[in-house]
Amino acid sequence: MMKKVWKKMIVFGTTGLISFGCLTFLRQSPLQIEANAQNIYNEDTSESLKSGWKKEADGWKYRNSDGSFSQGCFAAVDNKWYYFDQDGYMVKGWQKVNDDWYYFDSKGHMVTGTIEIGGSSYSFDKGGKLDKAFEE
Repeated sequence: MMKKVWKKMIVFGTTGLISFGCLTFLRQSPLQIEANAQNIYNEDTSESLKSGWKKEADGWKYRNSDGSFSQGCFAAVDNKWYYFDQDGYMVKGWQKVNDDWYYFDSKGHMVTGTIEIGGSSYSFDKGGKLDKAFEE
């Protein structure tokens, strides 16, 4: 009696596993369709949320790891400081932020220390602010 029960369990169990296995590998099975949908969603999501620089017609933007763009703020990227305007574009040249002047070089890097700009020497503190003595 026990042998018959065990044999039935083995046969039904094996059949069930084979059937389930076939369902997961059939091209148009519901399980496969769901798995494909999840893979496509994950690929699209990971691509759209990839952080880094993005070149657009009007300039450069920086996408954060959460998918948002830096806007109206300072941001450190690879140990360099940048400023992004209200539209999210990296600025270059002179920029007034909260009544303080900053200068961003041709690569958008915020400058510090003493540098020459347009034939004149300027001094910026460690935070990038123009030394008040240079303001007119």
